Amino acid sequence: MGNCAVTVVIPTYQRPYQLLEALEKILDCEPQPNEVIVHIDGDDDTTEPILRCSRFQEVKIIRSNQQVGPGGGRNRAIAEAKNELVASFDDDSYPIDSSYFARLIWLFQEFPDAAIIGSAIYHRHEAIAQMQ
Repeated sequence: MGNCAVTVVIPTYQRPYQLLEALEKILDCEPQPNEVIVHIDGDDDTTEPILRCSRFQEVKIIRSNQQVGPGGGRNRAIAEAKNELVASFDDDSYPIDSSYFARLIWLFQEFPDAAIIGSAIYHRHEAIAQMQ
């Protein structure tokens, strides 16, 4: 997996097919992140088998026995990250541009004192603003 020092973290709960779509889009980026961590929450017993049978064998899976919610899952995944740069997604979100991770790395190089950099978020069927 991947060729840039970015960890992607994704909390999920019983939405394996949305997760697979998100992973597909994330790993279609160039460069790819070199680590993806998925946190499966609580009593979700459907996501892990589907993920293990997919093409995403290198995704690191962590679990919580009790539900911790998306924030708790995100925190657990970030604590496991091997990279300093972490990109957080939901199980139904992904970058629109394939250069997302290259831009992320560039932004943190340009703004070394930044702790968090936010991205524009667009919902399905919402018009995407054109950059000028």
